[in-house]
Amino acid sequence: WTLGPGECLAGTVVVGLAVDYVIHLGQTYVEAARIGIDTRRERSTFALSTMGSTVIAGASTTFFAALVMQFCQIQFFKQMSTLIMLTIVYSLVYSLFCFMALMYIVGPEGDFGGCSWCVSRARCKARRGLESARQVPAHRFEAVPPTTPEKCPLE
Repeated sequence: WTLGPGECLAGTVVVGLAVDYVIHLGQTYVEAARIGIDTRRERSTFALSTMGSTVIAGASTTFFAALVMQFCQIQFFKQMSTLIMLTIVYSLVYSLFCFMALMYIVGPEGDFGGCSWCVSRARCKARRGLESARQVPAHRFEAVPPTTPEKCPLE
């Protein structure tokens, strides 16, 4: 195969197909916490039972659409078809077995693994930076009222 404009276009499409199933399962895993499902095991089971059949159905229809393209006479469509079919198989296997196993073992649970901890930590550091910036340099003669630094959460 040579790398031309068609192959570059196919590569762009394949990237979107490769992450599609993981995003669907991951979003359902996160949404499970919002409806009161707390443990990793329950959230993984919820994601697979809610979105698993949808992911498999989407993979099946995309795979069979690409399979039909294998019978085209134009070489580009055969190459695109092969690329799509391989991507669908690898993406489906990874999302259902590897990704969901990772969520079952080390996925976000309660306050662990979420982005809120990183955001609150960054806000605390920014607040400290602003408080230290309020300190007056030695060459200025203005008085600065003393401030007590607030304790950041999660420290």
